[in-house]
Amino acid sequence: MASQARMFDPTVQELLQEREIVYRNLLTAYLKLQDVSRQNVELEKRLQEVAAVPEPVDKRCKLMARQVNEMRQAYADKASMRRLAKRYGVTVSTVWKIVHEHYWKSPVR
Repeated sequence: MASQARMFDPTVQELLQEREIVYRNLLTAYLKLQDVSRQNVELEKRLQEVAAVPEPVDKRCKLMARQVNEMRQAYADKASMRRLAKRYGVTVSTVWKIVHEHYWKSPVR
């Protein structure tokens, strides 16, 4: 009976190995989170640069060709349509139509 109980009791060595595995997993998750956070900061900086652009020549258009190109690039870099819509002052529907080339068909000059 005592030998059966011993089979189920983890040894100190086993507990230390399990603790080390948990620590490594937490460290890996933390490093991935830092990387994602760094990418978000870079995207936010890029979006802020895009927001400071002059008015389009054609008053009927809200966006200039350069803004459309930047929007498509930001979307390709995983920026959300909602954030892009807010940044450019258009609707999410407009962003969708631009990135899927229903508006501003490629190539934009």
